[in-house]
Amino acid sequence: MITTNAPRFVTSITRESVESEVIECMQKLGWQVAFRALDLHQVLDFAGKETIDLVLVGADRPDGQALVSLLESGIRVVGIVDSPMAAPRFQAYGVADLVRYEGRNQERLLADLSSLFKARVMKEHRYGKVGGRIFCVTGAAGAPGRTSIALNLAMESADLGHSTLLVEIDREGGTLAQQLGLINSASTLNRAIATHLPINQVAPAIAGNFHVLTAPLQPVMMAGMDAESAAELWQRARSEFDISIVDVGSVGVLSETTQVRRRAERVLIETLGQADGVLMVVTPDPQSVARTLRALDALFLEIPEIKIQLIANQVPQKIGRSLSRGEHASIDAMSALADRALLVHQVPLDPDLFGRALHQGRGIAELAPRSLARKAIRKLAQDVWEAKVA
Repeated sequence: MITTNAPRFVTSITRESVESEVIECMQKLGWQVAFRALDLHQVLDFAGKETIDLVLVGADRPDGQALVSLLESGIRVVGIVDSPMAAPRFQAYGVADLVRYEGRNQERLLADLSSLFKARVMKEHRYGKVGGRIFCVTGAAGAPGRTSIALNLAMESADLGHSTLLVEIDREGGTLAQQLGLINSASTLNRAIATHLPINQVAPAIAGNFHVLTAPLQPVMMAGMDAESAAELWQRARSEFDISIVDVGSVGVLSETTQVRRRAERVLIETLGQADGVLMVVTPDPQSVARTLRALDALFLEIPEIKIQLIANQVPQKIGRSLSRGEHASIDAMSALADRALLVHQVPLDPDLFGRALHQGRGIAELAPRSLARKAIRKLAQDVWEAKVA
């Protein structure tokens, strides 16, 4: 029985007999047909005037541009595969939900449609706000190694078997694409924000379960991202990935004056506020520690409930029983953070290894899998994941 509150769908299916059976099955599942279109251009016109929840499309040669427009507008599309060539063409345009109808009976069609919608409901219930987790990597101004830590942390997370997304939203402009050798790639972050395609269709796959969204080189090109679009992006990331590592760039005093900087600041605060944890990278030198103390004050003032852990990067290793003057200075500098009662992870100093990783666009696990630095970051990835599932 159809009610006025039933979800509404539109069809654009070439074969009339197939369309009639699909509509009958959908009505049995509680959906209400809103419009039977001859082609996808009619669907686009109708969607501009009426609210619809779903479009069912069937054709040997679907209109690719129109399909992409529907997906980017946020409308869910289901492809009705009624010929051998339809499936690859639908998939090429980003249609992930397919129902095969190749001379099968109506009972089987009904079962497949029911299974499709049941699976989607279960997925949304499983994830929602309690799905995948988000951890931000940040640090005070300077070069404490935020991006290197974020990249290698994400690589280790993926290596541990977790579907992982690495995102860069540095308001000073991105460098991640260059580190990964994706210099000729446009900003995938901007594309993910501008479309409603699944993130794993937009973000390049560095490995099978590891995807990356890179920021544009020029900070002015980040103008398309505001606090609202950031919140939507993190919700989508939670639904698709076990864990998302977000390189948010540097944090200073959160009191920017220009309009552009204030907008970027709101994106930063929105992202940090939604994160399940924040990893602040600091190098053990007086200047970095002083900047970190000021950044911590700013963050706790803006987001009192924020959960922060420290990553002491480039920590000199002890040699025998004696310490050099530089190592003593490092210990003295880090002691200034002791009264903050924050968990501290240490990554040993290995400038040659990190330098080679940076210039070759590779992870330290690839270059030196048994190094102390690699072991420290892998332990960090394990700790972050255990905090997620605890």
